[in-house]
Amino acid sequence: MRELNLHRNPAKRLIQDQPWRLALNELPDHPSIHRVTVEITGNGNGESDTTPPYLLRVDRPRLTKPPTPPDVLAEWLERGWDDALIELKVRPSRNETNARGDTVTVGFEGAPERVAALESWRPKRTQWAENERPARQAMEVFEELYELRGTIDREGEAVELMIGDGLLDWPRPDGKIHHPILLQRVELQFDPHGPSFTILETERGPELYTSLLHSLADLDGKAMARWQAAMSQENYHPLGDAVTSAFLRHIVVQLSAHGEFVDEGPIRGEPDRPRIGRAPVLFLRQRIQGFATAIEAVLDDLEDREDLPSSLVRIVGIETDSATEGSTGTESATTTTYRTRSRTSYSANLRIPNRSGSSSNWTDRRGFWFKGHRAPESRTRLRI
Repeated sequence: MRELNLHRNPAKRLIQDQPWRLALNELPDHPSIHRVTVEITGNGNGESDTTPPYLLRVDRPRLTKPPTPPDVLAEWLERGWDDALIELKVRPSRNETNARGDTVTVGFEGAPERVAALESWRPKRTQWAENERPARQAMEVFEELYELRGTIDREGEAVELMIGDGLLDWPRPDGKIHHPILLQRVELQFDPHGPSFTILETERGPELYTSLLHSLADLDGKAMARWQAAMSQENYHPLGDAVTSAFLRHIVVQLSAHGEFVDEGPIRGEPDRPRIGRAPVLFLRQRIQGFATAIEAVLDDLEDREDLPSSLVRIVGIETDSATEGSTGTESATTTTYRTRSRTSYSANLRIPNRSGSSSNWTDRRGFWFKGHRAPESRTRLRI
């Protein structure tokens, strides 16, 4: 099932291929934007002692107007003069009509009073723009989240919001990878009284981007199991501190003998040298990508279960019924009957414990889940 899902829904390898993204390291430095670093202090059960009230909050910033230009400059300033993010530009010339009704070209520097007015007003506008620029950038972030909220409201059943870090950059022969591998599902909330947006954690904990990692044919499956086990013991959060960095450093050296963790600077891997670094990003992904995570959770649960649910067993063509039969001694014996209807010529070995704690091997001749040997078609009844 996992392989079929990977075939039908291949994992996104490039973060830019996701429907929407926002790099948290590129957020402007402004009081309206509050970002949290999660301090990981394990309490022994894989959870942190304290959970921050939010991971990111963006208030709508207050914007100010630029100083009013002199009237003599009103028709000479190019569009965007009142935007702190746009460089101030003045038209070098313009067409005017003279007293005789003819069109003439007039240069800006043709009138000394215009030049003097610009020299007097430009420094005021430059100082305003420098102070206003972070607020305008923060407003762009607020507007992006506002549009994102509309997208989630319209397509909430098809998409989910994630925070990711541990950016893996690895140009491989089977396709370049540039995507975070440590993920956390989050929720976007809007407060109209602020107005403000907050990014909150959900009940689902951090997870590895398993569908991407499983697509790496040369990855050791035991390494993946160790990483999953480590995450079940410790809360390696995408916005975590040095503890998360140490975990990512541990992963990259197991991806390749030449794997490197990038502490600072650009994260650029090489074909024989994958690199992982800290580059947290908020992004939207198709909800179908989360199906791979659900499959992994089921497979992990099957590894630890002492019995299999009868409903799950029936999927592979096995009918079960249990009956308690009395024994000659003081203990009662539990007999479980498994019937298989064979429609293919493949069989597999399956070990299922009974209620007394012992277990027996038997053959599922449909072999949907388990690799086995070829066997002739037959109808088998086994008693355990």
